[in-house]
Amino acid sequence: MLPYPLLTLSLILMWLLLNGLTPGHLVLGILVAVFASWAMASLRPDKPKLAKWYLLPKLFGIV
Repeated sequence: MLPYPLLTLSLILMWLLLNGLTPGHLVLGILVAVFASWAMASLRPDKPKLAKWYLLPKLFGIV
């Protein structure tokens, strides 16, 4: 559910430090932090796929 739990927790804490500890700010901070975490996950690049692994020794030889 949360791809970056440390980021989410730190955003909630920063929100509460800047705005004060009230129930409304806590709920709003949680919403902002969760949506920011999801946005960061969508910006993560795809993992590279090694399609032609048999060319790897040739690459090592060139390097």
